[in-house]
Amino acid sequence: MIREFGLRNYYGFKEGVTISFALDANCPAHISNGMPFGSIMGVKGANASGKTTILRGITFLGMFAARSFNFDPDSPIPLVAHFDSPEPCELYVEFESNGVIYLYEASLKKEVVSETLYRTRSKKTKIVERKGNKLVSTIKEFESLKPMVLRPNVSFISTAKQYGIPGLQDVLSFFESIVSNVGFTGHVYDGSNSPAVAAELHRDVETREFVASFIKSIDVGVEGIAIHESIERDSADPDKEKKTYTPFFQHGSSFLKSITWHTESNGTRALFNRLPKIKKVLDAGGLLVADELDLHLHPMILPKLLGLFTEAESNPHGAQLLFTTHDDDVLDYLGKYRCYVVNKHENESFAYRLDELPGDVLRNDRPVAPAYRAGKVGGLPRI
Repeated sequence: MIREFGLRNYYGFKEGVTISFALDANCPAHISNGMPFGSIMGVKGANASGKTTILRGITFLGMFAARSFNFDPDSPIPLVAHFDSPEPCELYVEFESNGVIYLYEASLKKEVVSETLYRTRSKKTKIVERKGNKLVSTIKEFESLKPMVLRPNVSFISTAKQYGIPGLQDVLSFFESIVSNVGFTGHVYDGSNSPAVAAELHRDVETREFVASFIKSIDVGVEGIAIHESIERDSADPDKEKKTYTPFFQHGSSFLKSITWHTESNGTRALFNRLPKIKKVLDAGGLLVADELDLHLHPMILPKLLGLFTEAESNPHGAQLLFTTHDDDVLDYLGKYRCYVVNKHENESFAYRLDELPGDVLRNDRPVAPAYRAGKVGGLPRI
């Protein structure tokens, strides 16, 4: 479970931002459900304010920590400082895994400047520290990491995974459980991934039923989803065959008619692509990072998607969701404790959670959306 994360000198955030999922005693019970950390967090703001950068930051940190050994050995670390500042980008995340609290910090340029991992049981302890390409300190439990040869563009966590060195499984599991539709260049549109999704749903009946059930609950025409398997000649090698998978959306109650992917609605296709990722995160208790979660969807569908994370029955493993949206009405669902607003001033982004605003502009017994539309909380586009 993620507790908070932050970044500084990263893309538009020169002075930095902290995104906290913590819920204090002032948070209403129907929002917190008795939990100290939220399961959802929305991000609002004008276009180009920096919303996607927040999502990019935690996505990058997960990728770097868990999978940077896959980088080409001579490639620079793929990140961008604020207007190419010579200072390092600084990122951190505090999370809980199997009842233990960890804090991972990274200072990065094109190469690693430093990495530090802390662990809190009865007290906070620095367990691994790296500077440059050297581990400068480890507690006795992690001395097996010291012989590793560190590459300048690879985290020590990903290196330990490659070497098969035990001890960091809980840390690695957290970073590997981050699922995102954000890449180095921003939002990764999911339409081109449909063949892979169809192949996954052909193999995984449980996920296919989950996707079909959700779509049936909001699409008055869809009665089911079928995945057709076919065998084709490989265009690159005519002597080889390959399997392809095509989704068909079954319509009608008394007489089922199938509609192909290309003639189905954009909203249904969007759900077809996104719901498998949602189920994967719910099953693993991970973090879903979703830019424009409501793209192509009716505004009333978004709260239903959020409910998958807020209801204990559908989220027994404590999965979390961090998402951006342009829907104003969802602010009333989120309330001031589960929404960050991003603004930009003189090419520098900054963000704050709505409960950090002073005064009584926002109260627990008042809707948030009217105050947002009136410009009282920031985050509005210049029109």
